[in-house]
Amino acid sequence: QTEISIFLDLKQRERTQRLSMLKVAVVECNPEALSQLGEQLRAVDGIELYSYLLKTVEEYPYNLDDDMDLVITTGNHAAYIESILPDRKKLARVALRLSVSSLAGVVRLQPEACVGILSGSVRFGELMADTCTQLNKKVKLQKACQFSPNLDVAEYVADKDAVLVPREYSKYCNAEAAQILRQLEKENKLVLCDYEMDEGSFLHLEERLKQIREDKLI
Repeated sequence: QTEISIFLDLKQRERTQRLSMLKVAVVECNPEALSQLGEQLRAVDGIELYSYLLKTVEEYPYNLDDDMDLVITTGNHAAYIESILPDRKKLARVALRLSVSSLAGVVRLQPEACVGILSGSVRFGELMADTCTQLNKKVKLQKACQFSPNLDVAEYVADKDAVLVPREYSKYCNAEAAQILRQLEKENKLVLCDYEMDEGSFLHLEERLKQIREDKLI
């Protein structure tokens, strides 16, 4: 009888654990923000995370099928994502902000400093440029460039006092460019930029996930 009770108890725990795991998708238009959001969401217990670029969802909308418990995206893409979801109630809008460490790096830039921007995508370059303009209007912000085989990174950074890049810049450039940027980092000329959900978005998301999990276990 004891062995049967233990067996049944284990099966019940397995079922509860399986049901409590939530399938969550996150959708963004640029790989940098998608990766950074993913890192933040992986710290949340009890979810299976699926990361999709917006263009992938546009091509294959069935990725966001009925099995998905929640779909997270930023306000810019919320209307489109909502329009393709089988159940619109599964949409969660979040707002992004520059992380505290990145914000400090931008604010510390000296007035009249010549500041460049390098990114893996056009959109993330625009995001960094907008943020820099809002936080530090006195710098001389140069045109953003995207990493590519044709870009001479050494030439681009040569006349810059500082360069804004995604925190994990080595994902988006070749080994030679990464080495040049690591040297700039040692010289404190690199501002590593990453974006995260603001506190309100994160708290709301935790509440949504808690409610979904409770509803599944009823």
